[in-house]
Amino acid sequence: MFFSLNKKKGKENFRENKYSSNLNHIALAMNGVYEYSKQHKIELKLAWKIAFDKIKETIIFQIENDILISSFNLIPMELTEEDYFLEVAEYIASMLDELRAWNLLARKKIKISVIGKWYDLPMILVDSIKKINRETRDYDAFFVNLCANYDGQTEIVDAFRVVAMKIKNGSLDPDSITDKDIKENLYSSYSIPPEIIFVDGEVQSTDGFLLWDSKYSKIYFTDKLWPEMKIEQLSKIIQKIYSG
Repeated sequence: MFFSLNKKKGKENFRENKYSSNLNHIALAMNGVYEYSKQHKIELKLAWKIAFDKIKETIIFQIENDILISSFNLIPMELTEEDYFLEVAEYIASMLDELRAWNLLARKKIKISVIGKWYDLPMILVDSIKKINRETRDYDAFFVNLCANYDGQTEIVDAFRVVAMKIKNGSLDPDSITDKDIKENLYSSYSIPPEIIFVDGEVQSTDGFLLWDSKYSKIYFTDKLWPEMKIEQLSKIIQKIYSG
């Protein structure tokens, strides 16, 4: 089910912002937190604190420019396989709790949605995710997606599993399947596709971030690590894309 962008006007009410009336969703890959901690010889905890500060700065940028949705690849599925992940999980949980207490969420009615197989994460993270989902679920002015234990191929495979079950129980005719049927069963079923995906770090690959929804997205690669990203750079990149 797709969410309504405005309770009164419905999902045709896209935003008019200073960049383009076609810009409603920006997505950010958030690569390089661990690499940043190594390069700058700082504790991983501090690197994650900087990473979350960048998320908050980006959300403020989103609000100031009236961009409806932002998405962050907070915990790629491959991160959960790293030896240091349990340590990372504790940091991220505390940062999510801090984000939940941020008064901007209530003032600007920002809904935080965590998408992916987050229920398989360590309990300390699951508890923090449940709280932030619950406490912002009724907000509907701006939307922030945090991808956690997320992989784009897995998202599509899981959608196909649901479609297969519907075919098996007779509620869906296989000959009538459309891309809408797949979209409605994705983790991101409620969200419109991003117009721009920012991929930071040395590896120029989206790694399947929002794989189904990125068909028409503009992809911008930067060798900056996520903690190094500056809002001024983000603004200039968007201006460049929409002025050319």
